[in-house]
Parts: sequence; structure tokens; C-alpha cells
Amino acid sequence: MKTFLRFGGVFFLLYLVFSRMLVLMHVNMTGWQFIVFVIVLTGIVEYIIERMDK
Repeated sequence: MKTFLRFGGVFFLLYLVFSRMLVLMHVNMTGWQFIVFVIVLTGIVEYIIERMDK
């Protein structure tokens, strides 16, 4: 449960940062680009959580 909360917090933080960047850059992402980004972001978050748990 703790890991899930930490994952949610990190993901939400990255989402806020990225959505702010999108507004600043006025970038339009297509569906597949967004899916690839989410997969990469999920991998980064899982890596961060693994490092924090050690």
C-alpha cells in the first residue's frame, strides 16, 4: 500500500510538471506518442521507487 501511495505521488508530480511543460510549449501529442510517453514515465517512476526502497 505504501509503495502504491508513493508511486501515485511521484506519478502525479511528474504529470503536473509535464502538463505545465505542454502548456508552455503548446505541443500537440498524437495518441501513440502519449502512450509511449506514459510507458516511459511509468518505467522511470518504478526505477525511482526501487532505488528509494533500498
